[in-house]
Amino acid sequence: DPNSLQGKILRLLDDDGQMNKFPTQAELAHRLERSQQLVSHHLRTLQKFGLVEKKKSGVRNRYCLTREAVFLLETTEL
Repeated sequence: DPNSLQGKILRLLDDDGQMNKFPTQAELAHRLERSQQLVSHHLRTLQKFGLVEKKKSGVRNRYCLTREAVFLLETTEL
């Protein structure tokens, strides 16, 4: 569902990825106006389904879409 929190996370990561930006969980939570705990829960779910991957950047984890997620977003109206 494009209006679900997971759909919004995927779209934000897609937009950021196109600009070569990889947000942290805290940055996503701030932009979505949701708690970090809730965003963390949804990021873990998206990782479990192979749509999001976590990359270490110094002491922070940054998030980006997998190739599968990019393909999904290009072929559906999410």
